[in-house]
Amino acid sequence: IPLGLALMLIGYVGLFFGRLIKAAISRQREFLADASSVQFTRNPDGIASALYAIQHYSGNSLLMGAHAEDMNHMCFGETVKMQLSSMLATHPPIEDRIRAIDRGLLPRLKARFRKREELPHTAVDATAATGTPATAQAAAQNFAGNPTLHATPKAVKESIGAPSPEHYDYAQQLHQQIPHAINELAHSLDSADAVLYALLLLESPTLTSLPVALPQAALALREQLQQAGPQIRLPLLDICLATLKQAEPAQRNHIIKHAIDLIKLDRKVTLSEFVYCFLVQQNLSEIRRPARTIKRYQPLE
Repeated sequence: IPLGLALMLIGYVGLFFGRLIKAAISRQREFLADASSVQFTRNPDGIASALYAIQHYSGNSLLMGAHAEDMNHMCFGETVKMQLSSMLATHPPIEDRIRAIDRGLLPRLKARFRKREELPHTAVDATAATGTPATAQAAAQNFAGNPTLHATPKAVKESIGAPSPEHYDYAQQLHQQIPHAINELAHSLDSADAVLYALLLLESPTLTSLPVALPQAALALREQLQQAGPQIRLPLLDICLATLKQAEPAQRNHIIKHAIDLIKLDRKVTLSEFVYCFLVQQNLSEIRRPARTIKRYQPLE
């Protein structure tokens, strides 16, 4: 019996120190993950805002379930409450993570969230409750005037795949805002690439000349798109991509290459350029299916 008790005690001590080491390594990996997020997104304010919102969410990141601790490393914060949390926690305090990203962000985030809490509820609340805005124009104005959208998960879930008549009206309004001449060019296989390049040029207003391989008409189209407003850019990009999908694979590859080269001309990549480039590659890249391997079985001898 004394030997069994001694072995059990040694086992518990080993388990405790094992979890202690695992938690310490996990906390450092969280700091590394935050640093990698900032490196790839170039948006420390966005990462810090997401972390701060998670901390102030009513339920935090706690999970109710028997296997919540097993999923701890996959979440943004602690999924279970435990004793000696400062030593056994797999996630460092969120405020420490925000300070590691940028020491000056935490005071600004506190002030920003304090202002959001003081904002009066507007018609956006009614939109979130019903899932349907009164009018598309009113919804757009509310979104622009009030950065806080009080949406409920149920309303968001029910709106997926179930557009209302107001949504169709808003889409029709966006389509009507596209200049007729540009709309015709976007539907033509011969000129849709020029419209695509013009959309990319909107993010590089200082460029006044293009390489010889690119259509020079894109510069003139850029001026027209600037007057039309930013709300038509993604719908117009969608029209261009639908048209360019009909091109030959070699032509689509050239368009992708020219789009990437155009983005690199000013030696910087904006968020809009990143989104445009991703959508272009996603829609125009040739789908390559993995080659099937035929297994050949040899007879047993």
